[in-house]
Amino acid sequence: MAFGWSFAKQGKLDPTVGLWTANAVFAVAGILMLAAMPRVRARLQLAVEWIENLARRARVTVKRRRRRSRRTSDKALLKPRAPGSRLLQILDGYVIRDWLFYLGVMVLAFTGVYVIFDFFQLLGDIIRNHASAAVVLNYYRFLIPQVLFFPVLPLSVLVATLVSFGLLTRTNQITAIKAAGISLYRIAVPVFIAAAVLSAGMFVLEDGYLPALNQRQDAYRNQIKGRPAQTYLRPDRQWIFGQSSRIYNYRFFDPDRNVFANLSVFEFDPAKFQMTRRVYAGRAFWEDHIQATAWRRTCPSPWPPSKN
Repeated sequence: MAFGWSFAKQGKLDPTVGLWTANAVFAVAGILMLAAMPRVRARLQLAVEWIENLARRARVTVKRRRRRSRRTSDKALLKPRAPGSRLLQILDGYVIRDWLFYLGVMVLAFTGVYVIFDFFQLLGDIIRNHASAAVVLNYYRFLIPQVLFFPVLPLSVLVATLVSFGLLTRTNQITAIKAAGISLYRIAVPVFIAAAVLSAGMFVLEDGYLPALNQRQDAYRNQIKGRPAQTYLRPDRQWIFGQSSRIYNYRFFDPDRNVFANLSVFEFDPAKFQMTRRVYAGRAFWEDHIQATAWRRTCPSPWPPSKN
């Protein structure tokens, strides 16, 4: 439906066709699936029977091996281990395993929702500016680390903690653990350790990797949006290549008031790549066009002038 809406807005399709084609396709697909349900059920039944037979054979094989090991091995007395003699016990592994599972599910779910929502927001720009699949994939390749850093990973840790401990409480496992003399604080120790490791990793990611990744992501996003190329190495010095062989440079831009500070416009001769004129304004306002009180300098040809 999103593709049909985009084509309809561009005038390539009739609005009725663009909006209802997706519904018609899904309706036909649903009818075909309903017609194929008996065959699918029969194949699923065969697959279930094959899996059950395989599991039955595996159980028989395991029982035979256990009987052989009991006959050939002597009985050994195991020395009981004192509770709490290890730093990480079986209970810690059980708790952290479930917590990591729900954390992975939450990360995948939240990241998928964010990427899908962002993709449909950019879909019109992708079609309009003919952005290639490589550009879109590279954009999301550099965007996902930022999405993981904020807000996906903190929110996923919170939800995974609530879900894992909520299920332990619902199934009365917390009651059994407390009856064994283990406090709630001791149960939460592996989760605290894992969260601390994730926090340290996020700190390293933010300080060492995210700035460079964000620059690449912004560059690909501008390419998808059809914006001119610009620099990102110095946030206080922005260079933008515009139309008619002009290069714009500004020190500051206020997007709320559309105000530029220290704006310079350099005009070049495209054949010789020589500067022909420079326009400078200490303060400029952007409406339909830039309005500013500026001085203008016309450069001699060739520039710079030769020394005699």
